[in-house]
Amino acid sequence: YTATPSKLGGQNGAINSFDAAKIAQHVAGISALNGNQIQVADVSNNGTISSFDAGEIANFVVSGSPVGITGTWKFDPLSRSYPQVGTSIEDEDFAALLMGEVSGNWTNTGARPAEYPQSAIDIDHSNIVVTFPVTTWTGNEVLIPVNVEGAAKKGIISYEFDLSYDPTVLEPKEYPVDVAGTVSRGLKVVVNSQKAGLLRVVLYGAFSIEEDGVLLNLSFKRVGDPGSVSALICEKIMFNEGTPSVSVSNGRVETF
Repeated sequence: YTATPSKLGGQNGAINSFDAAKIAQHVAGISALNGNQIQVADVSNNGTISSFDAGEIANFVVSGSPVGITGTWKFDPLSRSYPQVGTSIEDEDFAALLMGEVSGNWTNTGARPAEYPQSAIDIDHSNIVVTFPVTTWTGNEVLIPVNVEGAAKKGIISYEFDLSYDPTVLEPKEYPVDVAGTVSRGLKVVVNSQKAGLLRVVLYGAFSIEEDGVLLNLSFKRVGDPGSVSALICEKIMFNEGTPSVSVSNGRVETF
């Protein structure tokens, strides 16, 4: 008899930008992975851990689609064989490894990060405040600076958010995220803008955010008529794996 385990799905939101950042720290020699982390970090399945694995996890987060073997399950051992089974056999466990889940935060509850928009009423009670601007722009190019307060020196090596906007008014540029000169300048950026009206953004890196100020800049093109208005609604946002907490003040763009 041969017993071979398998499992589909069940990631429970445990794979996120923080896992990509932990791999980046390992590659940079800042914080080494060990034990099962070594196995689950190799989502490219080539036998080594590199920044390519971090990138594949980030792509998985923004796309929700298979990238490498991210999100799949491996078992150790692959199977167990028995010449005969006549009585109960104990201590024959399998270790289930979720590929890409480096940080070890997986639970069997199905819990996911909190989603937004969230009222700005409780901003003063949160550790981090992210503010999307209420702004007016003239011309076809729209630059949206996103501000952050309370993020400095808290060990933040990753964050991710989903931003909804009116696609009849705005359209993301080919490279819609710019971190040059911002507090996120040391992080890598992965973006998914394929769905009209939704911009999914992931940032991760080996070194943490050390300042408050402009978190990043978003670049759009105006496609609506002059005077058209688009709300900027942050539908989901998370720093690291949800700690410290974050509140969001949503924004708005009026074009002329």
